[in-house]
Amino acid sequence: MSQALDVEMTSKLEAIIAKGGPAGERAEDLLRQFQLTVAANPLEAVGFSRGGKTYQKQLDFLAAREPLQGFYGGNGSGKSHAGCLKAVLQLVDRDVVPAHLQEFKFWEPPVAGRVVVPKTNQIEGVALDKLRQLVPKGQLAGGSFDKALRGRGTANAKLFFKNGSSLEFKTSDQDRDAHAGVELRFVWFDEEPEGEHGKGIYTENVNRLRRFRPDAAMWFTMTPLFGFSWSIDEIFERKDQAGVHVTVASMRDNPFIDAEATIAQLAHLSDAEKLSVIEGLPAAFHGTVVNVTDEHIIPAPSKETVQKWDILEGFDPGIARGGWIWAGFDKQNKMTVFDEYYPSGETIEQQAKVVFAKRKAWGIEPLYTVIDPTARNRSLTNAQSVEAELGTQGIHCAPGQNDRMAGVLQLRSRLEHGGLEISDNCANTLMEAKRWVVAEHEESGKGDIFKTKGPDHLWDPIRYVCMEFLWNAYDTTTRGDSRKMWEVGDAFDVDWYAPQGDPPPLGSMM
Repeated sequence: MSQALDVEMTSKLEAIIAKGGPAGERAEDLLRQFQLTVAANPLEAVGFSRGGKTYQKQLDFLAAREPLQGFYGGNGSGKSHAGCLKAVLQLVDRDVVPAHLQEFKFWEPPVAGRVVVPKTNQIEGVALDKLRQLVPKGQLAGGSFDKALRGRGTANAKLFFKNGSSLEFKTSDQDRDAHAGVELRFVWFDEEPEGEHGKGIYTENVNRLRRFRPDAAMWFTMTPLFGFSWSIDEIFERKDQAGVHVTVASMRDNPFIDAEATIAQLAHLSDAEKLSVIEGLPAAFHGTVVNVTDEHIIPAPSKETVQKWDILEGFDPGIARGGWIWAGFDKQNKMTVFDEYYPSGETIEQQAKVVFAKRKAWGIEPLYTVIDPTARNRSLTNAQSVEAELGTQGIHCAPGQNDRMAGVLQLRSRLEHGGLEISDNCANTLMEAKRWVVAEHEESGKGDIFKTKGPDHLWDPIRYVCMEFLWNAYDTTTRGDSRKMWEVGDAFDVDWYAPQGDPPPLGSMM
């Protein structure tokens, strides 16, 4: 961490000084010289090893050259320090970069960069504080932070360097327009900008790098506190793709902190929170809508098996993203989702071609296609509704039952009793299952089972389809105990099935 080498070297020299004698005098001179060197250039004090342990993950992140980078770390993992150090090394002159850091400097000044933090007070409290620890003052315009920093205390502050480099500060709660209008070599996000607004801020900053592509970079240093958010899909889940680098670091990876003592103070956190705050891994904080485990995932079935089932096709249209699923029901009413299609920005005509190709590949003809009932009022490309457009392509649809409460309880009932399986080739369906979470009520802070958030482009059509073949022998979807599967010998609960009141004059029909 910053000045970690300073701390370790200081303690060793002070121990020698305490013993006195010629060696102590020599150690005192070395300590004084080292302190003067660090005061002039804090980069000389940056180290990555302590107690025989090297922080290799931090080194790997600093060495990354991919256009999109993420350092997902637990609290105290040194993620913000690594992000700041990476920025400083690009902004300063090469001749002030110590030999052990030269490999991490990629661009020569002048370099224009940006750091984005959640709120204005974090510019001073986080970003500038770390910059003061790392930037040699002689590199700053005017020779000091006070002279080099313009717009202090605002969300539009900017730090200037003698060599023409600059670092501007923005916040993720600003309007998207506030992030436009400049050309940058790098953007550093310290923590993730939240929600759809945050994703818009990210997109706008991507556009700021276009002049220097592909030799430009954007990096995130963050603890994934928003669960399976947009950044997980945009960065974390793309870690194996070209052009994306992801580092995941636990508190325990950082040799410069007492991780176990810190972890002991976090015993009150939930398991999901611990996964994020300690290990730097994404987790669903409010609980997933459906609990899909390994026991629900099966190998892709054969064509011969699928052709023995009753097949339903499900579709949830969307402008940016849609979802198609294919599900089969066997003689025991077990539902298997065996294929999916996850279109993005494609017309109905384009999607229809894929749908017919899927049918042909499996050798199936669905009983019918179940669609979001609002599709008859929605258009993707013109005044014609999605349902009507599908009809012109030869795909005739039945509107699904859109009662979210009933559908979610049916899904849960099937999953709990072995009535729903998902083929392992349905990767996006399985991905959504981990991200489709119970929404948190804004006032109470408690999860509401019937309000959800996260991607459900495939689970919505699964929900529509499962409502076509009810798992229970009778409708229990409005009951609190609706997860219980009906069994032979169970009696109908007349009080809820047909609520009783005063009988009509000629008597009740029940």
